[in-house]
Amino acid sequence: MGKMRYFKYVSLEEAYRRIKRNIKLRLKKETVSVNESIKRVLAEKIFSPANLPEKTVSHFDGYAVRSIDTIDSSVRNPVKLKVKGKIFLDTRVKISINRMEAAYISTGAVLPEGSDSVIPVERVRKRNEEYIEVLKPVKKHENVTVLGSDFKAGEEMFGIGHVLRPQDIKLLKHVGVKRVKVYRRPLLSLIPVGSEFSDSLGLRRKKETSSLMVTKLVEENGGKVRVFKPVPDDPRMLRTVISKALSRGDIVATIGGASVGAKDYVLEALSSLPNSKILFRGIKIQPGRVTTVVLVESKPIVLLPGHVQSTWVGVTFVLIPLIRLFSGRKLEAAYSTLEAKLVERLVLREYLPFKRIRFVRVTDKDGEKLAYPILGDSSMHKPLVLSNGFVMVPEMVSELSRGQKVEVMLF
Repeated sequence: MGKMRYFKYVSLEEAYRRIKRNIKLRLKKETVSVNESIKRVLAEKIFSPANLPEKTVSHFDGYAVRSIDTIDSSVRNPVKLKVKGKIFLDTRVKISINRMEAAYISTGAVLPEGSDSVIPVERVRKRNEEYIEVLKPVKKHENVTVLGSDFKAGEEMFGIGHVLRPQDIKLLKHVGVKRVKVYRRPLLSLIPVGSEFSDSLGLRRKKETSSLMVTKLVEENGGKVRVFKPVPDDPRMLRTVISKALSRGDIVATIGGASVGAKDYVLEALSSLPNSKILFRGIKIQPGRVTTVVLVESKPIVLLPGHVQSTWVGVTFVLIPLIRLFSGRKLEAAYSTLEAKLVERLVLREYLPFKRIRFVRVTDKDGEKLAYPILGDSSMHKPLVLSNGFVMVPEMVSELSRGQKVEVMLF
């Protein structure tokens, strides 16, 4: 790797293109219990083993009837039907419906032979235990769930890359699927960097807490994390620890030591490793612009900046998309959005060629979404912890007006 100490920023889109072009994925798979598959990414297609429902069933508590018998029914001209019996979910006695007959049926019970629809209980007049009067016609298959109308036998339920949710797991259990093939969770080797965190000389002066934030963000997005002890600002020690981390993880990330300061040695340590290649040195997003990705032996190493907001941005827009890619999903930063009205003017004179992130608190007032900017430099926690989203200001935009509608990306 040629030395590239100084930054040559690229857009996020270009950063993703370089990652896709240079990283050759060999995704690992494993089989897990459906009970333990929440948020796992499917590595196989899953097809329905049977029709769902397996037979036509009632959608309501009511009366199973032949729809043709109800055609002429009305409040003034009710149709009288004879009740042959009652059908519940556990009823084993077979009942068949003939002309001008009905059977009481509970929700989810299988329709008796000869019937094709159900009249809800509130739409009939009960004369006695033997007869009901129908006050309104029903159509064929009205108020029933037809055999195979949910899923047909052999129909694809889930495709490769689908992330399993609670409702998906419910369906899999319902149709009798016990185990599923999923992609293994990628393992991140995480290395905090800084002599101020190291106790090697008995001079620890500062708590290292960023690794906990990064760990939780990665775990929420489908990865596993092995955190190494903080490494001092020493190129040789960094090289040794990073080499060890590469052998143990699918992805490596460092926190701090990524810029061009007098004690920022991470890139120097990486440049001395064989077969290393810089994919990009900085991204056009502020805060977080220092974020860098290097390939060593085809494994990505993400250099995260040390200030809390910058770390968060680097994780959100570079590290988590990599975790997603190594989990069998798309390389993207995923978040939901909403439109809100900015309640204060925002002036952004610096880093005009960059996208700029500003954290906001969105509240609802009289049905209107309002976005309150929470400002502070990238070392401050308050903008992150008091906000519930952020605005990404486009390149070359120097001001957002009070009252302007903005798109808010939600945490």
